[in-house]
Amino acid sequence: MKKINTIDYGGKVILIGLVFLAAMPLALSLLNHFLHALVITIIIYISMGIGLAIEVCFGCVLALELWQDRKINQYYQNHPSSLKTPQQIIDDSRWRKRHRES
Repeated sequence: MKKINTIDYGGKVILIGLVFLAAMPLALSLLNHFLHALVITIIIYISMGIGLAIEVCFGCVLALELWQDRKINQYYQNHPSSLKTPQQIIDDSRWRKRHRES
């Protein structure tokens, strides 16, 4: 897997998740207060589920990125004059792990 870079899209994903998780259900619940429609209640729960799924998936991606960054930083601290790219460091780490297990 290539190095993940959430700098470009991190805030956008969080905002989209929050729209589905909070803003849309709040607006629909205000509408439902006047209409009392079961369909709107169902849409509220679907929206909250979509928002929660977006936030959980993005949280997993972010945790993976932080793990990769920690591994890369640790390598550069141990080898300050290294000319390897971050991708090469990750690939080498995977190669060593595979050969240790076999």
